[in-house]
Amino acid sequence: MPWKYNGQVVNTTKGFRNSDGYMSPKNWNVAWDDDTKKAEGLVWEDDPDNTPSDEAKLEALRQQRNNLLRDTDWWGCSDLTMTDAQKKYRQDLRDITETYQDLDSVVFPTRP
Repeated sequence: MPWKYNGQVVNTTKGFRNSDGYMSPKNWNVAWDDDTKKAEGLVWEDDPDNTPSDEAKLEALRQQRNNLLRDTDWWGCSDLTMTDAQKKYRQDLRDITETYQDLDSVVFPTRP
């Protein structure tokens, strides 16, 4: 959920008018650290309904796995020979959706 000022969502790419009438800088989101933001009256509010479902987490896991596999597809070109470590890495990636214990604590294998 975004930063809020006086209960209103604040656009992170524009300045906003403070209650004293002064405008914040347009780059306040990157120029101010969290302590400064809080001192200026901004509040970070997490949206309790924005928690991803297990299905969404599994889809994100598959997407990340597919990207990692795609990055190593060239290892299988006909003029190259994959090492055993490369084969194991790719197999571990393919098996990751069956071997994880918890969707929040998935650890991807280390690329050789």
